[in-house]
Amino acid sequence: MKTKFNKWRVMAFGTTMALTAFMSITQAKAGFKDTIQEAELIPLNGAVVSNYAENKPQYFRFDVPSKIGNKWVVISLTNYTDVPQCISLLDNNGVEISDIKITSHNGGNEAIYTKISPSTDAYADRIKIKAGMAYFIKVKPYWGDLPKNDFNLSIKTIDDDNWGGFDNELKLKANKKQSGEIEVVNDVDSYSIKVPKKAECNFVINSDCDAKAYITDKDGIKLADANIYKGKADNSLSAVGNGEKVFIRIQSGNYNGKYTIKPCMASANLKLTKYKRGTAVIKGKTRGYADVKVYYNNKYYYVTSNANGNFAVNLDTKLKSKSKIEIIVSKQGQDSIVKNFKVK
Repeated sequence: MKTKFNKWRVMAFGTTMALTAFMSITQAKAGFKDTIQEAELIPLNGAVVSNYAENKPQYFRFDVPSKIGNKWVVISLTNYTDVPQCISLLDNNGVEISDIKITSHNGGNEAIYTKISPSTDAYADRIKIKAGMAYFIKVKPYWGDLPKNDFNLSIKTIDDDNWGGFDNELKLKANKKQSGEIEVVNDVDSYSIKVPKKAECNFVINSDCDAKAYITDKDGIKLADANIYKGKADNSLSAVGNGEKVFIRIQSGNYNGKYTIKPCMASANLKLTKYKRGTAVIKGKTRGYADVKVYYNNKYYYVTSNANGNFAVNLDTKLKSKSKIEIIVSKQGQDSIVKNFKVK
């Protein structure tokens, strides 16, 4: 059967080409791919324009190269027909491995996000596909009317800078900033770092999209979590070390964007580094982003430590020999530290 190719379709097809310049687009013949054995092959980063000769499901196929690397594979259906369309992903045995997505008619779009991932724990709630395998896409009308006009089906790959698993995570370095990117909605990036005993690591995250971050130990037990807000410079969450690695994941919700993460090493305790007699400054190190209250000479002073736990207090009077200093350190979710020091 010959496919009609009227003026409307030429315009729609031209628009599709302009929007997807990275793709090779082919014009499909209707009626010859209504079984999985007759599925039409679509190359990665390619697209097909198709329509219906009969009211039957249409099947398409794509092959995943064995050396594809770390990528997302996004299957997108834009529906120019007058009937809502259903799209689902099938494995090489013809078993559906995705939820059925329903596109609205006259320009509606739905996408299925899949991840190439060798990790056992990465993307537990994602659709995983394997390198070196073939997969099938099923498209069918949502109801019984024979659809008019076309639909556009595309397959796009997107490079991922982070595998997202705890068995192939990126290693962070103390007090060194690391850049990352959430490439697609619900992407996950994973990192790890060894936190020494009696140390506290504050992960400072600056992102241009809202996200969620959480820390776990090597057994996957959650130690802390936090919401990451777009444009906020001091998004942070922390973990006290025991000499072993901790893992941190950054996960987007409904947005994609770039971010930086910096593991700042602080102290899980409190020590003073400067409090000599004759000076009017007290300096110390404690937990990061903690409230520090200093009591000296019948007066309270209030400061906040930085991400590395450093703080400095300017006094109204100079420190006197053998006088006492009381310091209270408070941080949400942790017990307070209370210590007394004697000026030498």
